[in-house]
Amino acid sequence: MTNFIDAVATAVADEQRPQGASSRTTARAVTKAATRALVESNGLQFVHIRNWNVTDYGWNTTTEVDPKGGMTIAYKILRSGGDIVELATALCHSKDHYDKVMGKFYAAQNFSDGKTIRIKLPESTRYGQHLRRIFGAELV
Repeated sequence: MTNFIDAVATAVADEQRPQGASSRTTARAVTKAATRALVESNGLQFVHIRNWNVTDYGWNTTTEVDPKGGMTIAYKILRSGGDIVELATALCHSKDHYDKVMGKFYAAQNFSDGKTIRIKLPESTRYGQHLRRIFGAELV
């Protein structure tokens, strides 16, 4: 596995700051590059789980994605048959705005750092759907 710090250092060295780009834009580009490096070295896939707001007006029910809170799962299928999955998570606090880029970054970092668990799933091609059910998100 590639060390996370090496991946970030490589990403920073490879990224060129465009003329007039803000430091936030550059930081986001570096974050994406570091995540790409971790994904390529570990063969990761991702699932994003979001919170939902359901409002019932009696005559009408609306369902919308809550912009705050959520979870990103980075996972890798360990067996060729596909029944063992190793995964790491990144949680976004319910008071913070969810950002997929940062979720992928932290989940990939946790995976690279060995903060993972292994679970057995039914053999399938829909691992993301199984993970959503396990972590309680039916409407994604």
